[in-house]
Amino acid sequence: MAREDGAQRADVTQPADDAERAFAELEVDRALEVYRGRLSAADIEMMRARLLEGLTDDPGTRALLRASLPREVDQSGDVYYSPIGKKPG
Repeated sequence: MAREDGAQRADVTQPADDAERAFAELEVDRALEVYRGRLSAADIEMMRARLLEGLTDDPGTRALLRASLPREVDQSGDVYYSPIGKKPG
């Protein structure tokens, strides 16, 4: 999908990609850590499966998941911009 500024927006109606899935698994495992030793392994696995399903299958939560993915940030301090009136590219 293209936005007005020409940037591409990911389609949250498509299945989660590998990076989203891996990030979701990491966060769900962190959240369930407090239950290990208190609940059975079967209960924890059931909770994990349900949480991952909710995070990766619903378009609303997929959009939130995608927004929370860690981003690579240019640490150089350089700021790149286009001259006024000129579109990038």
